[in-house]
This record gives sequence, structure tokens and C-alpha cells, in this order.
Amino acid sequence: MKNKILLTGYSRGGQFSHRFALANPQLVHAVAPCAAGTWTTPNGKLLIEQTDSVADPETYLANPENAKSSPARLQGIFTPRVAKVAGLPPQPGAENIPFLVMCGSLDTRFNIANKFSQSLKDAGYQVNTKWPKTPHGSRNKKEYAAEFEKFPSEIMKFFQQTTASAPAKSPPATGESGKK
Repeated sequence: MKNKILLTGYSRGGQFSHRFALANPQLVHAVAPCAAGTWTTPNGKLLIEQTDSVADPETYLANPENAKSSPARLQGIFTPRVAKVAGLPPQPGAENIPFLVMCGSLDTRFNIANKFSQSLKDAGYQVNTKWPKTPHGSRNKKEYAAEFEKFPSEIMKFFQQTTASAPAKSPPATGESGKK
């Protein structure tokens, strides 16, 4: 795991974390994206909440008319800048990064999270999934608090498991005789 990071994020952070991992596999040891409103599959399709699958993300996102069919919270992705990167394919080596994909089973994003995790599995990635029984962003809602706590606890377990199986890092040199 030398010089590699563990990466996670929720909602837009989930969007960032999985795309960063796919684009920079040399930097990422393991990734746990959660409840993203959009996902880019290994074959370059874009999965968008309430829109489903888009085969040509660049053309779709560059057209502001398409924003009308997406939730208001996703309007910011319909820009030429995002359009250029939303469908980029993963870099070589990305298939070696372990993934934990999480989304609340009551979240409007659940179906696309499930499709994303399946697309990773179909492409040969190592994928774990967890589906706590929560709607999106329900951390402060009393009736979902215990279930929402599964996000950080499952991520920690996943990162502990993936780092435990990583090759041990050599201790730093301490001097000529090995004494400090």
C-alpha cells in the first residue's frame, strides 16, 4: 500500500471519490463511494439519479435542456467542463482497486448505486456493497440515526480489511548501527 490513499465520500463526495480512483489508480489503495447522484461505469456510461443510464455523457451533459429531467440538486453537472470528464474511462490498473459501494436502500439513488456496483463486478473489479436502510442525507433524523451510522462503521471495517491484506511497509532506516 506504499504511498496510496484510502478514499471515501458521500453524495458529491461519492461522485468525486469513485471518479478519482478510476482516473488515478496508482494513487488509491481502496475506495468507498457512498450515495452518489451520478456514477461513471467502467465502460464510460453515466448513471444519473432519476434519469438512469446515459451512453454519451459528454453530449448529454453539454445540452442544458437535459437538465430539466434531472433533480434540481444535480443541475450543476450540466456544464461543458463536467461534460468533458463525466464519461472518461478508467485508467489501467483501476480494476485492482477494491471498492465498497454504499447507498441507503430508501435513497432515490439506490438503483443507480446498485447498477454501478454491478457494472464494476461485470468488469472484473473486486466490489463489496452495503445498503443501510436510510433515505439520502438522513444522519440527523432520529428514526434513521442507527442505520446511518453503518456508513462510517462499514467503511472503517472495509479499510481495515484492505490494509490488513496489504504488503507490510519496511520500517525506516535508523542509522549505521540500527540505533537511534
